[in-house]
Order: sequence, then structure tokens, then C-alpha cells
Amino acid sequence: MKVGIKKEHLTEYIIKPVCIGLRKWSQSSENLLLGTCAQETLMGHYLVQLEGGPARGIYQHEKPTFICDIENYLAFNESESSLLCGMFSIPGLEYLKHQFDRLTYDLAFATAMARLHYARFPEPLPDPDDVLGLARYYKKYWNGAGERGGKATESQFIDNYERFVLQEL
Repeated sequence: MKVGIKKEHLTEYIIKPVCIGLRKWSQSSENLLLGTCAQETLMGHYLVQLEGGPARGIYQHEKPTFICDIENYLAFNESESSLLCGMFSIPGLEYLKHQFDRLTYDLAFATAMARLHYARFPEPLPDPDDVLGLARYYKKYWNGAGERGGKATESQFIDNYERFVLQEL
């Protein structure tokens, strides 16, 4: 039996409306977020990292990355920070820095922060049907980011993408 959030529900009620609200929706971004969620938490089965790890939410955002996204991206992109803060009634970026735990329980907020994290990078998103390209993008910009880098592999991403995104839950 598969576990997690039904992909159609995650897409229709969370990913698509949030990305449209941020003016960052494309089929590629939708598929990349679905794949990230599938890889990181088995499509939302976990809300906090196992074994006491620091990551939170259905995309497993880590706090240093969260803060970096605010200080090194949103602080220099007024339009996107205004859209984000308006969507979530956040008075400003200083207050946003204290919203890390919100990633755990607010699926829309976690999705917005994940989408904006990917928006930081100038490399275009892969074609929406290029699962290997999505896996490489994920590994390079999500799981490979930071000093430690992540343990996930492109092949794990592909396996989880096929399991949770391409097949019915």
C-alpha cells in the first residue's frame, strides 16, 4: 500500500494555486515540486526529518537553506517577497525568518518556499516530461545544495517519481 498525499490533491489544492499566486507556475515547476515531495517525504508521509534531523515539511527544507533563501533571494526580489508575504499575511522578511516551523504544518507555505528556492537559480527548469532532467535539477539545486550535500540519488528520485507521480496512489 502506498502512503502519502494523493498527487491530484496536492497538485490541485496546493501546488498549482500557490505557484500561480507567486506567478511561478509551469508544468515543469509543478512536476519538480511533486518529484521533490515524492523523494523527500514519500509524497508527504513525513513532516519532520527522521531520526531528529533538521528538515521540515513535505519538501524537507532545512533551516540554513530557508534563511539563505530569504536573505540571498527574497531580500533582492521585492515582487516575489511581496507576493509571498501577502499570500501568508507575513508583515515582512524579518518576520518571515521566524516562520521556519510553519513549514511543518502549512503545506501551502512549504510549497511556496520550495518553489521560491528553485526560482533562485538561473538555469531553466527541465522539460516537464524529462524525469531524468528533473532528477538532475533536484539533485543539483535541492539535495546537493550546501556544504554537506544530500544523500539522495538521481535514481532514487526517478524511482519515487515513478511510484508517486506517474502512478495512482
